Amino acid sequence: MVISMTIKGRIYRYAVLPLAVLGALWSASEAQALSLFVDDRAGFNASLTLNSASTVVDSGGAFAPDEAAGTSLPSVTRTGAIAGQSLTYSIYDIDFSNTPTGTITPGTVGGDIAELDNLKIESPARQGNAEGTGTWGVDSAFGASSTRNAGLFDFDRPIGHFGLDLHDFESSAVGTLGQIRLYNNGNLLSGLTQNIVWSDDGNDVSHFIGVVAMNPSEFFDSIVFVLGDDDLGDQGFRESWAADRFTFGEASADVATPVPTPALLPGVVGLGASIWRKRRRTQQV
Repeated sequence: MVISMTIKGRIYRYAVLPLAVLGALWSASEAQALSLFVDDRAGFNASLTLNSASTVVDSGGAFAPDEAAGTSLPSVTRTGAIAGQSLTYSIYDIDFSNTPTGTITPGTVGGDIAELDNLKIESPARQGNAEGTGTWGVDSAFGASSTRNAGLFDFDRPIGHFGLDLHDFESSAVGTLGQIRLYNNGNLLSGLTQNIVWSDDGNDVSHFIGVVAMNPSEFFDSIVFVLGDDDLGDQGFRESWAADRFTFGEASADVATPVPTPALLPGVVGLGASIWRKRRRTQQV
């Protein structure tokens, strides 16, 4: 007897199977792709799968004591706790290569990093006419004359989600689109380069953007935000950006292993048992 079921739009046809196999099928059907949340902090926070109450915004000492104002900083490193677990991340201002290789080593020129620039710590963060609402943030230097400016965030282990407010981060279909690029262990994750599209081109305004990778194979330990441009002029060269309110979810296992829903499994198992009993009675007759 073959049972047909539709799970998440996919049809599975199989004979009565052990629970372990059914669970594997359900888990496979639950795999999800990368999600972007643009100007939707509430949606981003709600997407955190273990405990949305553990969400931490690195502002006002919630993650670690605020950074003091400073200029000409080669990087900024932050260490704090999320749900009782330590997390360290570093921020770099880089110029992105015009011929990216899909590799990156934070703090080192080469691969996708054409040049390292310096950061400034501000309270609040501001760029152009855009100003952040956090208690501290970073402000980039101007980009080089021939490469695009970018912000690199590097974590001490792979994570599943990260969000931030970007200020005066230009990106336009008329000029040059910005990009998000996700890396793990120095390598660009396959297919995980996403364009950033603002309805107002991002010029002199602030936007929230959150990245959520529900599939553990898409977890990242580095994320790069590559600046675009809002006109056809310098194609993103010499543009700069600022950012603050860096946001994380629970730092333990970001995604729990999907399990078969209790409402579904008893029905399947009961149907299989019914079929087995019917066949047995037929054979006995």
